[in-house]
Amino acid sequence: MKNYRYRLDETSKKYRCPSCNKIRFVRYIDNETNRLADEIYGRCDREVECGYFSYPKGSSTLSSLEFKPPPIKKPSFIDTEMVTKSMSSYTINPFIKFLKLNFDDKTVDWLIERYRLGTSKKFGGSVVFWQIDTYGKVRTGKVMNYNSETGKRSNGITWAHKLINAPNFELRQCLFGLHLVTKGVTKVAIVESEKTAVLFSVNRPDIVWLATGSLSNFSKKLLEPLKGLVVKAFPDKGCYDKWLEVAKDCNKDGFNIQVSKIMEETEADKGADLADIKDTVSYTDEEVKFHKLIEINPKLSKLVKTFDLHDKFGKKLRDHE
Repeated sequence: MKNYRYRLDETSKKYRCPSCNKIRFVRYIDNETNRLADEIYGRCDREVECGYFSYPKGSSTLSSLEFKPPPIKKPSFIDTEMVTKSMSSYTINPFIKFLKLNFDDKTVDWLIERYRLGTSKKFGGSVVFWQIDTYGKVRTGKVMNYNSETGKRSNGITWAHKLINAPNFELRQCLFGLHLVTKGVTKVAIVESEKTAVLFSVNRPDIVWLATGSLSNFSKKLLEPLKGLVVKAFPDKGCYDKWLEVAKDCNKDGFNIQVSKIMEETEADKGADLADIKDTVSYTDEEVKFHKLIEINPKLSKLVKTFDLHDKFGKKLRDHE
């Protein structure tokens, strides 16, 4: 493995980005001197909205500041009682209203219970996407406002641990839906948006759908609980290369992560995800037959991919996403 001179700071410390001016900038550290590189070198974690990235070259790029990692703290948790209390007042929850416009009450109730969807009075009514780990510990909750008719996200977004003013709260995020990865689960799917994970649980209930919540949260640290499972990742349009790079790095350490190119092969705006095209993807009759055969013998999918097999008309057979 190649040893690099510089590494990105892996702590939660963020600096002001020289491009977008947001405090979302991760700086580089010199592995030889343990000093921070100059303030212009690093990566903005607003990878879609900003995308600023600059790698340091040479020792002249170092600042005079020595990197001092903060002491390791234990993660903080939110009382599960708060999750239970939040699972009410759905008449002011715009996301639940949107779900009720598209699904019957029984399905919506199932989704609420499955993902422990909560309600907050913030922004005049919001959904709470709780992050609950495999031990049932509540890491935090993302509080988001939606248009109840279109299901589109509005600008309103904050975090449960901030709303409760928890003192010295040590945030350690986990994947949304991680509590569903219980004994017996062998295959999961990962998207970026919590909304998309919820919607596709209806379309494909045979798979456990998880969400990273952000582009940069598709990381080895957050994916660690999925080691040993078959993981199918669906990055947003324009994010395939970034997720593929992470997947390759994880797979070297024993993970089994496959990254789908469905969004890259679909005409859609940058940043679009599966939820934006779920009603536009159509399969040929030959592909439908192929999908039924895969259900009988899953090994056929690997055979088709290995030998790049096509249907009788010479068209590539697409796996059922």
